[in-house]
Amino acid sequence: MNAVQGVDQPRAIYWEIIHEYYHLHKEFDNDRNCNCLAHRWGIILEMVNKFRGWYGHVQRRAQSGTTEQDKVLQTCDVFKNEEEKSFTLLHRWNILKHKQK
Repeated sequence: MNAVQGVDQPRAIYWEIIHEYYHLHKEFDNDRNCNCLAHRWGIILEMVNKFRGWYGHVQRRAQSGTTEQDKVLQTCDVFKNEEEKSFTLLHRWNILKHKQK
């Protein structure tokens, strides 16, 4: 991200910078273009935000003595029941859970 423009950069330039960084630092063979990266990020963000919402729901009703791991497992169950699919991005949620949307 250009430090001078910050968050006011046009979307295309922002994703070009991410694309360059991605290809410079990846440790596997993959040739995703800017649109693929933006689309994939959109999917990740949507799923993580849904999980975050269900996690908040589980936290609000958590019983005393419930561990963090118990809450995450309960959230996985709620997510599967409500979204009708398993949450497969726990590794990404663990990275993003304390970040702003």
